Amino acid sequence: MKEDLNKNETMGLTMHYYAYLNDQDVVETIVSLPSTISDPKYIAISTNDQSLIGKKYNRQTGEFEDIMFYYAILDEKDIVIEVVALESMVTDEKKIEISTYDQSLVGKWYDRKNKIFCAPPIHVLAKLNSGQINTLKADGSPEDKWLHTELAELRTQISEKDNVFYTELGKLRTQISEVERGNFGGYKTKFKLRDNQEITSGWVDNGKRLTFNFDSGISGYFPKMIRLVEEFNGDRFVADIYIVRNPDGTVKRSYVDADYIGNLSSEANTLKRQLYHDKDADRYNVFEVGYDRGKYYNQGAQYFVQRLDHLSAGQVEIGKFSYNENSISFTIMPSSEMVGIYTAISLRGYVY
Repeated sequence: MKEDLNKNETMGLTMHYYAYLNDQDVVETIVSLPSTISDPKYIAISTNDQSLIGKKYNRQTGEFEDIMFYYAILDEKDIVIEVVALESMVTDEKKIEISTYDQSLVGKWYDRKNKIFCAPPIHVLAKLNSGQINTLKADGSPEDKWLHTELAELRTQISEKDNVFYTELGKLRTQISEVERGNFGGYKTKFKLRDNQEITSGWVDNGKRLTFNFDSGISGYFPKMIRLVEEFNGDRFVADIYIVRNPDGTVKRSYVDADYIGNLSSEANTLKRQLYHDKDADRYNVFEVGYDRGKYYNQGAQYFVQRLDHLSAGQVEIGKFSYNENSISFTIMPSSEMVGIYTAISLRGYVY
């Protein structure tokens, strides 16, 4: 009946306000009615005073009194089944003291570790757990095997299959990376990158932006990818540059897939190849070259700057690649030891 009486005010009628009491004479809610009512659970009040909720009505004095202690009552799973107001403090692990007469806590779970009320997790609501369940065979007969054991075995099998898959995938990537890159078909146009100038101290502080032009022959065509290769030595692959655009034409992101090819070392007679994919093209050091611990570390910048003398400790960073419909640009950031060294850019670009 309480829910039926607690209606919104009707326009044009004089509303009467009542404090609705529970069995403890504690105010549970404030209701408004278009007419008076005679019911000991409904105490007439002058205004829609929500602050009375949680207070106790003293039937002898006719006053609403503050209740000092509110508690959330928990069931065996620590889920709130009731919120009560008491006149004295109690000590009970199933009664959790709260600051207000908050009925919205009913149905929530009390997390004893963090001392908070929250939605009950699945492990609390579950009627059973897999630790006490026996599995069945395909014909429905008991298998005499715990379900949690079966689940653990399945997880192991899935993990093993994942490991095999990623191992095979890694082998395929390695095989692909070792294929000679000499056939660059399907491109819209190709162009040359030529630059040979002395690195200055100004480059050290501000970098040097280099731009090279091309013409795809297709009006308004924006390249999906630009591939850079060393045109000598059979078009050795240097890098693929990608720019991904949003539907409105703005740039979403740009990145470089680079196949870095190291120098011959004194201990080996083969090129050491290292693969780096999806390198952010907005940063510097996409390529860098230098000398450390008696060996060159050369990750692509050999195609942009003359190889360093083995006594040099300098380095240069090539990065911030970008392109548009008819040009490609990148920035060279050398260290101070590189001042006086010349760029030696002699590459070919393919527009896709």
